[in-house]
Amino acid sequence: MMVHFILFGETLESISEEIHLENPKYLKEFHNRHCAKGDLIDHQLVPGKKLFIPDTDTVKRYNSRNDAPLNIRN
Repeated sequence: MMVHFILFGETLESISEEIHLENPKYLKEFHNRHCAKGDLIDHQLVPGKKLFIPDTDTVKRYNSRNDAPLNIRN
């Protein structure tokens, strides 16, 4: 597990893309499972707060679920 300090403008989607996590909901789920009660993520990320990020093996396990939302671009 790594700790990331959230920057202004970052989203669960943008951070998930950086760590190659296909479904951003797992980033929120992972963080909320490991953080203190006062640091839970509800809807939006708060710049300056820490975000717990899963290690590479956990990312691979999440990606193997094959349940990422479709991202259709024209």
